[in-house]
Amino acid sequence: ASVARTMEAAHKVGLVHGDLRPENIFLVRPSAKSTSAGKVMVVEHGLHHLRRRAPGLDDRLPLYKHLYRPPEQVAGVMAAGERGDVFVLGAILYECLTARPAFFAEEIEFVLENLASPPPPLKPNPATGLSGPLAEALTLLIRQACALQWDERVPNMTELLEGIDQVVRGDDLLSSAPR
Repeated sequence: ASVARTMEAAHKVGLVHGDLRPENIFLVRPSAKSTSAGKVMVVEHGLHHLRRRAPGLDDRLPLYKHLYRPPEQVAGVMAAGERGDVFVLGAILYECLTARPAFFAEEIEFVLENLASPPPPLKPNPATGLSGPLAEALTLLIRQACALQWDERVPNMTELLEGIDQVVRGDDLLSSAPR
């Protein structure tokens, strides 16, 4: 939720990240004197504009960078936007919960092919506490965030945060899906 809050604040001032991926998310340890739990820092906000990276597949980029791009950017039909950041954060959440990328491909040619279907459901995992209704709710939330069609995706970080809050509270996402 901390990353979503950080991205929400950036979006509210008109800043889209456009290149969000795990290595751009830092967990900052609190000082020895602090009693806080630490902070999350998201780096490289909006630097994709400075790099003038064109939409579409770029075989000069490492493959892993394409694993954290929304389908509309990979296909080259739309530039970075808020819904793209939502998509990528959903994919990162999936990876945090499963220890595997949501849209894995071993070759750049297969990136678009793998973006043709949503991430698989979360499997029950006693080590993480994922099971039953929690796994189902998180699967639904991630699939809403990672909807393959731009206009079917959770539209912004504010609504993604509402979905996260619903999961934490144990609310039924089906009855109040974030849209």
